[in-house]
Amino acid sequence: MERMRIRPYRSTDCENIKKWISDEESHMKWCANFLPFRFTTEEFDRCLEEGWEKWGEMGYTATDEKGCPVGFFKMFVNHEENTGFFKCIIVDGTQRGVGLGRRMLDKAVKYAFEVADVDEVRLIVFDDNPAAVSCYAKVGFAAEATLEPFEWNGKKWGRTRLLIKKDK
Repeated sequence: MERMRIRPYRSTDCENIKKWISDEESHMKWCANFLPFRFTTEEFDRCLEEGWEKWGEMGYTATDEKGCPVGFFKMFVNHEENTGFFKCIIVDGTQRGVGLGRRMLDKAVKYAFEVADVDEVRLIVFDDNPAAVSCYAKVGFAAEATLEPFEWNGKKWGRTRLLIKKDK
C-alpha cells in the first residue's frame, strides 16, 4: 500500500469492518463485548454515537490510496488529564503481518499528539495477542500497568495498559 489516510468513520465503513472479524474470540478481543458478535451496521453506529455522547469517543477509519477502508480505531480525549485513549483497533485481516497496523497507529499517534494536542496516549492489549503486542511496541507503546484479567467463555485473558508519551 503506497498511501494511507486517517479520516472520521463513516457508516458505510462498517461492512468492511465486519468482514475483518473472523470468529467470536477475535471479536471479543477486538471490542471486549461492547457489541454483540455479528453486529449490524445500526448497532455499530449506535455504539459509536453512545460513545460520543458519554465520553467524546470518535471512530476513525484508515484508508488505502483508493479510499478503501483498511483499518479502524476509536479515540477518546480526557481533557482534564490531557491524554488520549485508543480502543477497538483492527485492520483488514487479509493484510495483517505487513505493517498495516503499525502504519495506522503511527498516524493515529501523530494525530493525537499534533491535532488533539494530548501529552500521552494509552491503550489496553490482551497479553495473548502477540501480534498486537508486537505492533504496539514497534509504534513506541510501553507497558504501564497490569490490569484485572478479562473473562469470557471460561477463558481468562491477561490485560496490559500501554502508554506512549509525546516527545517534549
